[in-house]
Amino acid sequence: LEVDLRKALRKVIRANTILFVGYRPDEEELEDIFGDLCTCFGGELPRCHLAVAQGRIDDYQWQRWVWRGLLLFTADPTECMGMLETSV
Repeated sequence: LEVDLRKALRKVIRANTILFVGYRPDEEELEDIFGDLCTCFGGELPRCHLAVAQGRIDDYQWQRWVWRGLLLFTADPTECMGMLETSV
């Protein structure tokens, strides 16, 4: 990415919380997106959360993501997005 775009993305990320909805912690697409955002940010991402649709979160996946700064919780994706839409 261009330097200006990285700076703009870094500014948006610092001012907001990133919420991943509808991904499983073991999905390759989540890994790719998270990795790309970390690269653009220039390090670890601040204030990131993952709303996991499945039941209990596997201990291995929990630890793997928590160490990378992503906080996981269980929530229905549709309900989660509905709550966000009504609160904006």
